[in-house]
Amino acid sequence: MRLKGFGKVHVVCSEKSGKTMTIRKYIITSDRHLSFRDIVKNYRLLWQIEVWHKKMKQDYGMLDCHSPKFVAVEFL
Repeated sequence: MRLKGFGKVHVVCSEKSGKTMTIRKYIITSDRHLSFRDIVKNYRLLWQIEVWHKKMKQDYGMLDCHSPKFVAVEFL
C-alpha cells in the first residue's frame, strides 16, 4: 500500500471479536522489512510507553512540570 508522504507501507489489521461487537485496529509501518509479528510486538511496546506517560501525567502531576530535561525531575 502507498501512503501519501511516506511511500510504500505495511498495514496490519488486528481484529478481536466479542459477543456484542468487533474491535478492529490498523497498524501501519514504513519499515517494510519487519514481519507482521514484529510490527505487532513493537506496537505493544509503544503502547506500554504511552500508558506510562499517561499515568505519570495523571497520578504524579507531571503535566504541571515544565522541564526541558528529564533529569531535572527526581522522585524521592
